[in-house]
Parts: sequence; structure tokens; C-alpha cells
Amino acid sequence: MARKRVSTTSWSYNSVRVKSNEEIKDLLCKSANAYSLICDKEVMFIYRRNKEDAEYKYYIVNCKKENFIHLVGCAVNKYVDAKKFYEECINHATAPLQDDHITYKESKKTASAKLEVFPSLFDYKGVKAYRMGAHNKITINNQFEMALGNNKGVLGFDRRKENMVPVPVTMLNGIIGDYATDYSNVIAVLVKNHGEVKFKQVIGCVNKGIAVNELPLSVRDKIDYGDDEKIMKPQ
Repeated sequence: MARKRVSTTSWSYNSVRVKSNEEIKDLLCKSANAYSLICDKEVMFIYRRNKEDAEYKYYIVNCKKENFIHLVGCAVNKYVDAKKFYEECINHATAPLQDDHITYKESKKTASAKLEVFPSLFDYKGVKAYRMGAHNKITINNQFEMALGNNKGVLGFDRRKENMVPVPVTMLNGIIGDYATDYSNVIAVLVKNHGEVKFKQVIGCVNKGIAVNELPLSVRDKIDYGDDEKIMKPQ
């Protein structure tokens, strides 16, 4: 499908209030805690179109500590590397983050916009709120292959090197329709630790669950479930 050209990104700057330093720190802490659900894990999104006979598809990503700093609009400096920045953010409540450890990649306003939507993009218990689709609109300064979105923001994934597992590369405060013309409902989200062969732990699923025997072999080969089992919403 030909890409549609969009002249600007979907940043809603008119509605973004630049946060104070303390607000930024609190939001960094909340965002790091939200990200901890999938941090240092491989994540499998199962999705399909909203039709009874639609085929289930999947997309696997690798979410690392070092991806966090870019997603929140910050950059490394002489005080912190990418991993340490994430660790300091998640521990902010007990060991306050220092002002000079925070460097904005573009601007404080951009970071404020990203942090406003960041925690909501990782609340997979409400999986019905999420859509996923290939990024097929041309947008300025936003290069990624797959978009995951809700009604608040979009998380973009990309494989920066050939044959690598995709990683999260951008956080935007638009809607998925700004980046994808064709998108599907997220049905379930599973995670596994590095070194584990198949996905078993469910962190989000539609209420009625998914009968494994309804899934295509391409998905069944990657999950640790029998054909007579059901993927269910976590309690």
C-alpha cells in the first residue's frame, strides 16, 4: 500500500502544558513503573480485525531498559547512561532524581507531551483500548514499522538493524489513525523472559479469552499452551 504523506506529526502542542521540574520527575517515576511491566522482556501482541472470521496475527518486540530514555524524550549525559537513567527514574520515590541527570533530547515541552501519555500505553489489563497497525503514513521525523495506540497516544516499534527483534523507538501523543490507515484490535499481550523459548505469561487479554485451537499455527508455535487450552485474562 502506498504511503500517504502527512505534512506534520500529530503532536497536539496547543494542549500541552510544560511541566515543572518536580512534575517531570514524578511523571518519569510513574512512567518507569508503567514500563517495568514489560521491561527486559520480550512481548507478544496478538491482534486481529474486528470481524468474526478475521485471522489472528502477532507482533513480537524486545523492550529494554535502554529504550526508556528515548521514549520519554530525554538523552544521556555525563551523569547517566540509558540503563542508569531508567533505574534512577524507577527509584525516584526513595532516591530523588537529580536535576542535572535530566537532559531533554528535543525540548522540555516535547518531553512533557510524551510523559502525559506514557503510562497509559502500558496498561494492558484494559487491552480492548488498544489498536495495532503498520505505520504506512509518511510523517516528519517519525520512522518506525509498527504502531500501537489507544485514545491518548501511540507507541512506535522498529527494527533498527536487519533481522533484529523490533524495539520501542518513539512515544507520540497523537492517535493511531495519524500513522496507520489499517489497524486491528489487540486481543492479548503475553511476555516471556529472555532465554525462555515460548510465551506463557498473560498480562492482558479480552474478557472471553482466546481458544488456542482458533489460532494459526504461526502463533501456536510461539506460545506454551495446549490446543485444548484457552488464553485467559489475568486475575
